[in-house]
This record gives sequence, C-alpha cells and structure tokens, in this order.
Amino acid sequence: MKKLILVSILIMVLVSTALVGCGAKTTAPAPAQEPQVIPSPQQQTGKFLAIEPKVAPAPAPEPTGKVYKLRYNDWGPAFIDLGVRAREMAQIVNERTEGHVEIECYFAESLLKRADTYRGLEAGLADMALYVLGTNGGVHQINRVIDLPGNGVPGQTAQRDIYYKLMELYPEMAKEYGNGYPMVNRGLPAEHIHTTDKFKQVITPDDIAGLKTYANPLWSKQFESKGAAVISVPVMEWYTSLERNLTQGMFIHWLVMYSFGINELIKYHTIVGESGLGMQSITFLFNRDSMAALPPEYAEIIRQAFIEWNDAALAVDDPVTIQAGIDQAKEYGNTIVELTPAQQQVWFDFAKPIHEQWIADSEKAGYSNAREIYNTMMDLVEEYKAKGHLD
Repeated sequence: MKKLILVSILIMVLVSTALVGCGAKTTAPAPAQEPQVIPSPQQQTGKFLAIEPKVAPAPAPEPTGKVYKLRYNDWGPAFIDLGVRAREMAQIVNERTEGHVEIECYFAESLLKRADTYRGLEAGLADMALYVLGTNGGVHQINRVIDLPGNGVPGQTAQRDIYYKLMELYPEMAKEYGNGYPMVNRGLPAEHIHTTDKFKQVITPDDIAGLKTYANPLWSKQFESKGAAVISVPVMEWYTSLERNLTQGMFIHWLVMYSFGINELIKYHTIVGESGLGMQSITFLFNRDSMAALPPEYAEIIRQAFIEWNDAALAVDDPVTIQAGIDQAKEYGNTIVELTPAQQQVWFDFAKPIHEQWIADSEKAGYSNAREIYNTMMDLVEEYKAKGHLD
C-alpha cells in the first residue's frame, strides 16, 4: 500500500512540473494537440538527457503599448541544447524590448513537422523557425552546395564563414530563401558513423551493404549503389527506430548521440577525421512579413539575440556536448575506431559523384554558374585547411 501511495505522489509531482512554451504558457496550435511537455532540467526520461539551462529566467516587464506575439517552431524536444537556448532567447528578447515582443515556442513538431518547416514558415504558420537546410525536399537547390557530403570543410566556424562568403559572392543563394529570411547560419558538427549491434563496424563504403540508416538525404543514391538504404526518420522516432531495429545506424554528429540518449543503443562508432562525412547547415529563419510588421529596432534586437545564441553554441554548447557524447560512448564500452587519412579519403572519393550530380541538377534548375559556385567553395575549403582552421 505504501508503495502504491508513493507511485501516485510521484506521478502527481511529474505532471505538476510540466512546462509549456518559452517561459510563458503557450497553447497548442490546434485543439486536437496536447501541449508540449518540457521536463525539468534535472529530470531524465531514459531516452533523452536533459540539459541544464544557462541563465535563470527573469520576471517579464510590464509593457506599455502594443505587444507583438511571435511563434517560434522547433522540431526537436525542448530540453536539449537547442530548446534550452530558444527559451533563453525568448526571455532575453522580451526583456530587451521591455515586454513588447513575446515569443511563443513550439517544440517536438507541435506546430510544424520537420519536413514542412520551410514551407510552413514561408506561408506564415510560424514567424521564426529552426531549419536544417535540405529537410524540405525541392525547396533549396543552390544553397545545398555547403551541405555536400565529403566536401572536407574543416570545422563549424569555417563552414559558417565559407557559407556567408558564398552568399555574399552569389546573391542568388540568399534570394533562394524567398520569404524566409536567414537570420543566422552555422554548420552542425561533423557527421560520423554510428551502428548498432544488429549490424557491424563500418570502415569502408563496402561495409554498408544491407544497412538501413538515417543520413543526409544527399547520400541516398550512393548508398543504394552499395546495397544500403537512407531512411527518413522523424526526429522524435530516432531512438525508437533503432530500438526496434527498423534502422541500424545513424550517420550524424555527436550532439544527437548524447542529447537523444542514442549512445545506449549503439555498439560501433567510426570517426571520420575532423571534417567527418560532411556537415549540414542549421539556419534560424524569420518570416519576412512578420519581420516587416515589427518596429525595426525590435527586429534588430531579435537578430542580435539569435547571433548571440549562435556564438554561444559554437563556443560552449557544441564542444561540451560533443565531448560528453564521446565520453558517454566510452563509458558504455562501445567500440570507437578513428579512420586514418587514407581511409577517410576513400569516403570522400565515394562522395564525389554526389558533387557532380548536384552541379548537373543545379544547372538544370537554371543556375548556370553552379560549377563556379562549387569551385569557389572548394577553393575556400583549401584556404581554411592551409590556415589550420580546425575547430
């Protein structure tokens, strides 16, 4: 009887501590949907690992005059690094605008599905959104040059700088974003190879035969040529797809492996140098109509807050979480293999047809200078390598 009472009390406590949105209570976008539950920073769900917030929330100031309400969409859970920072930025923006801008955050696809992020934002269903370049198929073509697997970009800071330089040199890249203004971009960390005990250690491209894995969609045809399949798995099903053996691998960065608790399902890790197999780009988008409706000083406050978020992620969040992921894999007794430069080059060579296909597809889409853009990027990559710009 005592045990039953204790269990009942525990359930009541957990329910009472559920949080919704960014600081203030946020209603779900449709009556059929449940509010997004945010575990407390100390709570561990068993499948996800909570991240401690970096700043304490301050009381929202009482605004005098018009209050602008904005919706921010994030397809991931609220308690990993990205979600914690989003809530912090919402609080900071509210304070700096003296309460005149309120940002409501929607997590775990409670407003827009990850695959609908860009189209939903452009249509005004969200005012701001976290967007991984390429997750809306057919929307962006020329910008995906920075995402090409095996391009050898030496680190996240280099990736960000190279991307900004390309957008400066080639205005058509910014134009392709249409009604979604990219406030700030950065490269996600290097992607490595992680497989479960239902498969095996992957060293060469030939080793992926028979593998079903999550990976950058640009790998699809090359993986098919080796008898493997790239499976599109929703973010909130990454863990369960591995647990149920629907997939046996993740070609992704260490942030996901740690923050989503996936290391406990993995047996083999293959590290592909500093550049990994590639880096996808993460962008913070602002609907241009929503931005134009704000007083310019408020729009600038939001932009600066997201720049600060991006800088904090590069300097603090990402390095700490990456190392935590590697350390955790070691604690689990997983097998970690680091490829030699010669072994890495085999993967880069394997990716080359993807580069040529991207050039052909871009030219077909009307970008006659696609090869020039590609060559410029690769020249910049070599420049950064020569400077020893690894981070």
